[in-house]
Amino acid sequence: MLIHGLTGMDTAINAGAIAIVSSLLILTAKFECGRENFNNTFRQKSLPFSKKMNQGAAATALHLIHAANLAFFSLIMIIIHRKPPRRQEIFITLHSAIDTYMTIRNFLIIMLCATVFSSCGEYQRAQKSTDYDYKLDFAKRAFEQKKYVQAATILQDVITVFKGTDKAEDALYLLALSNYENKDYINSGAYFKTYYNRYPRGKYAELARFYSGYGYYLDSPDPQLDQSDTMKGIEELQAFLDYYPKSDKVSIAQNAIFELQDKLTLKELQNAQLYYNLGNYMGNNYEAAIIVAQNAIKNYPYSRYKEDLELLVLKSRYQEASQSVDEKKAQRFRDVIDEYYSFINNYPDSPNRKEADNILKIAQNYVNE
Repeated sequence: MLIHGLTGMDTAINAGAIAIVSSLLILTAKFECGRENFNNTFRQKSLPFSKKMNQGAAATALHLIHAANLAFFSLIMIIIHRKPPRRQEIFITLHSAIDTYMTIRNFLIIMLCATVFSSCGEYQRAQKSTDYDYKLDFAKRAFEQKKYVQAATILQDVITVFKGTDKAEDALYLLALSNYENKDYINSGAYFKTYYNRYPRGKYAELARFYSGYGYYLDSPDPQLDQSDTMKGIEELQAFLDYYPKSDKVSIAQNAIFELQDKLTLKELQNAQLYYNLGNYMGNNYEAAIIVAQNAIKNYPYSRYKEDLELLVLKSRYQEASQSVDEKKAQRFRDVIDEYYSFINNYPDSPNRKEADNILKIAQNYVNE
């Protein structure tokens, strides 16, 4: 009986230890989750600062309270399994556990709020301060701590005051980079352009030109949407290559240009496919498909969609010939044959070879009749 009792007690202690360790791990994970939630709230540009603070702190506190709840219930499990006490003893023990739990939970919340609002207080002091050297120093520290919104907000005041001084160049570049790191590529692009136009030989001119174009690349929308920013990205990156052909970022810029060009080519391919699908609805849309596809091939000769465009031209010529009036069919089928050989010469191992061969047979049969 004694051995059995000791074994049961050891089991309860082991279970309790496991529960405590698990709770601590969960507490750590919840704290990290809460901190990330807080940071994500700050990245929302549409929210005013006060609301970001309230929402961020509330989210973090909620995660900590959740973790404390888990720890509390683990403590109850230890109490119940440690020794089977009488009901009154359980209530007394639980009351003590609840007091301990509430103390720990309140301590965590107070520590959280103290941490959050101490940093908040320094940011507010920097905003209200008339010491612009202090503002610049705070912005640099905020940037190093990845508080890009705070850095950008302070630097917007700083750059106007320091304009024309030896600190203006660093402040302007840091403002552009803060917006870039905050993924606000529209504003960062504008500030980078201002920088390299104002300081064409500046110490950050190369990086400013690169990030200006690369921001447009990162912010480029899906092919079905307006591609104005995609065009701007190509222009900026090409200018970067022209100015700095020996930069260590040349390959990155070139690959970004190719990807942006592919996006523009895909948009043209989709437009040409749309014309092809319309057929002869309200006019000869096959001719429109051919024109759009050929222009895309001419403008983007190295695109990965070039084969698809050339195949679409072949299919469009075939459909146009098949649905033509008799007096135009012979010549249009000859154009189909010419287009076939052009396609096969460029892509002899094309996965669409069988489809192209079938088009050739039909065209030859008509021409040879």
